Amino acid sequence: MNKRLAQKWKPDFWFFTKVFVILAMCLFIVYPFYTIITKSVFSNKVDGITLYNFKRFFTKPYYYQTLLRSMVVCFATVLTTTVVGVPIAYLMTRYNIPGKKVLHIFIIMSLMSPPFIGAYSWIILLGRAGLLAKLFAKIGLVAPTIYGRWGIIFVFTLHLFPYIYLYTSGAMNSIDSSLEEAAENLGMNKLRRIWTVTLPVVLPSILAGCIMVFMTCLADFGTPMLLGEGYTVLPVLVYNEYMSESATDPYMASALSVIIVLCSLTMLGFQKLVVDKRNYMMSSLRPPQETKLHGGKRFLASLPIYIVVALAFLPQIVVVCQSFIERSFSGVIKGVNLNNYRTIMSRLGRNIRNTYVFSIIAIVFIIIVGILVSYILVRKKGKVANLIDTLIMFPLRHPRLRPRHRADRRVQPQAHRARGHRRYNDNLLRYPQAAIHGALRQRVPVSDGPVH
Repeated sequence: MNKRLAQKWKPDFWFFTKVFVILAMCLFIVYPFYTIITKSVFSNKVDGITLYNFKRFFTKPYYYQTLLRSMVVCFATVLTTTVVGVPIAYLMTRYNIPGKKVLHIFIIMSLMSPPFIGAYSWIILLGRAGLLAKLFAKIGLVAPTIYGRWGIIFVFTLHLFPYIYLYTSGAMNSIDSSLEEAAENLGMNKLRRIWTVTLPVVLPSILAGCIMVFMTCLADFGTPMLLGEGYTVLPVLVYNEYMSESATDPYMASALSVIIVLCSLTMLGFQKLVVDKRNYMMSSLRPPQETKLHGGKRFLASLPIYIVVALAFLPQIVVVCQSFIERSFSGVIKGVNLNNYRTIMSRLGRNIRNTYVFSIIAIVFIIIVGILVSYILVRKKGKVANLIDTLIMFPLRHPRLRPRHRADRRVQPQAHRARGHRRYNDNLLRYPQAAIHGALRQRVPVSDGPVH
């Protein structure tokens, strides 16, 4: 009996990969979360283990209303990015949009900058003393405000719709054209074919993009902090409870982080429930052909894409233009020159070098581990794969502001750099993994039988 079991189970490469991934996730992800959870059940006002922080959150409007605001922003952004990203992906993959490659590059570049850069740029344009606001005032019009709930959603939409676009366009390029041709042969019109054939097939990739958008919105601190003006969301509340000048309760900040994690787990469970019911096998031997449009039809198909891409890329243009303007401490423009860059290189050269070193190391690590983990989740399906899938999503389930004891804020430079490098890997590993995972689910049959 023992010999038969020994012959049946032999450790292979994927066994050791699973062990390595689980151990690494436990060390770098589970343990930090364990410290947050343990701190959340203590309080400055009550001795011993207590649920006082959670009771306080759900009984005081100041706290639980921030949860409602966060959910409104997250769900609204998921909806708007889907409405914007999916049609653009369909048009870009199915029709001869002029400048398609350049547009694709601009869309990716609009995603590369931090969200708060977009918020800062839109304040320059539509703030109370913004350039466009002044222009509107000169012609007797009132510019729309960039502050508050709708301003946050607007900036998030323009910054995050590339997630939906990239995942959806990659999936649409992999669809076997025989599926759509079969639908046409059955008498379906184009709109019904898209709704009943194309979208259900690419749904796993769309949902993967939606999860990335939701997690990013839920965890982002910079954009709501700059544009909120009283519209407080959970990450800003965590900052106010722990890092601001009036912060008095780091334990409450930990409880808030736990609540964010629970919200994210709920959304991830819903996404996983939907995706697990929609697994398709496609050979992709006949990729879809590009339809040639001419004249007015081509213009109408291209116009909304150019408008959205221009708005999404506008913050980068504003930042570049502003970087050449030298201002005094009072804000008076002194001239257009390269003095800002000279100051940066003389004072912050080491910071810039560290940024690129961390990024390059993290990219190599992320690509290798992301591919291996994606293969495990799709081809080696089982309880271990489900555990890895849950662990790897943890870095995106909470604000990037991780509560620690106040004494922990002072760290040695080497330890600080190592910690920063690890956080690059922890936070960004999920991005390529989600993309590869969605693509493999669309193209590869997933067996529900026993794993060998």
